[in-house]
Amino acid sequence: MALVALGCCPHRFTRPAGPLPTGSELLTRVRGAKRGITTFELNARASYFGDASARKGDVDLLGRRPACFRFEALTPTDDTLAFLVSDGDRFASHERGSPECLTGRSCVENVARFLPLGVAGEALFDLLVGGAPLIDGEPVAADWDDCEGAYRLVVRGAQSEQELLVRPDTFAPIRVTLRSGTDATPTYVLSFDEDAPVDGTPHRVPRTIRYVSKAADVDLELRVREVHLNAPKEDALFAPKCPPNVPARELPCQ
Repeated sequence: MALVALGCCPHRFTRPAGPLPTGSELLTRVRGAKRGITTFELNARASYFGDASARKGDVDLLGRRPACFRFEALTPTDDTLAFLVSDGDRFASHERGSPECLTGRSCVENVARFLPLGVAGEALFDLLVGGAPLIDGEPVAADWDDCEGAYRLVVRGAQSEQELLVRPDTFAPIRVTLRSGTDATPTYVLSFDEDAPVDGTPHRVPRTIRYVSKAADVDLELRVREVHLNAPKEDALFAPKCPPNVPARELPCQ
């Protein structure tokens, strides 16, 4: 008797009736999927593996579009262990007990000192509410993946390429894979799971976000416990200030 090994397909969604959207149409829908979210407050459990170390803990994440953030790592009693604050241009970060406060421009490498997600600015905002951190590029392929049960979109830039699996109902990403140059190993794989509605809003956000980059030796998972969206946020929350009497050290961007 011949035995055939079959792959396990998620079949998340049924293919929508009618013609498939073009690549440009699909990219436009993906780009706009989370534009209605202007602020967020998230409480999450973070699990990080990388650099021969592992860390777990609770984090509070606050954001205002396009690129204002306030991140805090918390003790079990909700005291602040470390923070990073950015007004979109500059940041300040401090870890409890450290003799110095780090400051500088809010570039990817500086913001990644708190959340090593490989993006900054509005791309980071979109990522944290379940949107795609899109590269600058043009769509080169768009189709329906019967196995995955989702749209498949490929966006090609000057030096990189993204492949996105996209929900047909909200056009939010399920998975985003970035490849650079001719390297077969992805620069990162970003996945979103347990998508759920947010009370009092028309929006949905994922309850699990996972970012894996073998190149950067990063495996970061955020399991979101509480979500609040679109409440007004004052400028003072995002002022990049160091703690009193703690000297600042300026960090350059590469």
